[in-house]
Amino acid sequence: LFSAPTNTVRSLLSLQTATHMQWAAERGILIRDGRVLEELLRVDTILFDKTGTLTESQPEVERIVCCGHLAPEPLLAYAASAEQHLHHPIASALLAAAEQRGLLLPPTRDNHYHMGLGVSVRIGSREVHVGSPRFIQQLTGEERLPGVIRETMREAEGNTFILVAVDGAIQGAIELSPQLRPEVVPLIRELRLRGFRRLGLVSGDLQAPTERLARQLGLDLVYAETMPQDKAALIRRLQAQGHRVCFVGDGLNDALAMKQANVSVCSGGGAELTRDAAQMVLLNERLGGLCQALDMSAHLHLRLAGSLGFWMGFGATNLLGATLLRLGPLQSSVFYGVAFSLGLRHARSPGLLERLPLSHSPREADDDARKDIVPGTIFGAPGPEAL
Repeated sequence: LFSAPTNTVRSLLSLQTATHMQWAAERGILIRDGRVLEELLRVDTILFDKTGTLTESQPEVERIVCCGHLAPEPLLAYAASAEQHLHHPIASALLAAAEQRGLLLPPTRDNHYHMGLGVSVRIGSREVHVGSPRFIQQLTGEERLPGVIRETMREAEGNTFILVAVDGAIQGAIELSPQLRPEVVPLIRELRLRGFRRLGLVSGDLQAPTERLARQLGLDLVYAETMPQDKAALIRRLQAQGHRVCFVGDGLNDALAMKQANVSVCSGGGAELTRDAAQMVLLNERLGGLCQALDMSAHLHLRLAGSLGFWMGFGATNLLGATLLRLGPLQSSVFYGVAFSLGLRHARSPGLLERLPLSHSPREADDDARKDIVPGTIFGAPGPEAL
């Protein structure tokens, strides 16, 4: 009876997983489901959202370009008013710039948020649209942007532009300069050391700024001008090709991708809906927690394998003792109690996890995964050679 380790394995291995989840929480990594630690070992593709994830949560307003009857400050006031009720890095940047200039923001009504595109409001008797160039062009019916905006966008390749339209006419653009998070470059290097050969960037921004950031970081895959539903479809397509995808994001428009990914990671400063959808939340808002979670996953896997081997060995030893040494129920129960106490102590202790650096050696990469990597791929099409 004591030789069957089924119940012991089921209870103590679950306790061991819970111990690692507690260890992670104490270090600012909230893991909602212990199965995530197992799934992390199978991930071969990591996709990062751009704005607010790889870049600082709040970009800076670089300049304001006017092409209509509005001056720069009224144009900024309209844009900030339209975005004032949104929790988004671009909205925060516009509000900060308006506050710095001491602008009064007029009240808005009929607010409507177009996920991943922009926002539409009414200010007084005027209808104001603020969003991406594609969104504004669709609303205004303009096939080509005004010349001054096109010229500015060419000169400032790599920055993000938010357009403002009033009563169906484009009034200007606001250039936003993203700042790369300081921990991103070390993070990419550490992921490479752990054997990841498929690291990608997904963004709803224009192709030029997305490619520029990917080139700067040396990422393998680039997906630009991606709508929220396209992010989920992209992950679904990669999964159909046999890849297991980890998606890292923080915006409201990342929630669909979070649900689709095999493993989803969100920064603690992300939108509430996105945090609720993510399987793992980095409470300290530092992306380095992803590498800690990967190390912890590998460590847990080794300890679970060791515990399983220990209990299988106990069962075999106890069975041999009962048949060859004629151990009775009392001796066998004492032996079981000692083994269970040792197993309980082992399960509740993280072991060397806190004291020794975990393995940083590259994993064996899937040969098929290596063959189909096309640097700079944009929706399956080869990108610039520079990528």
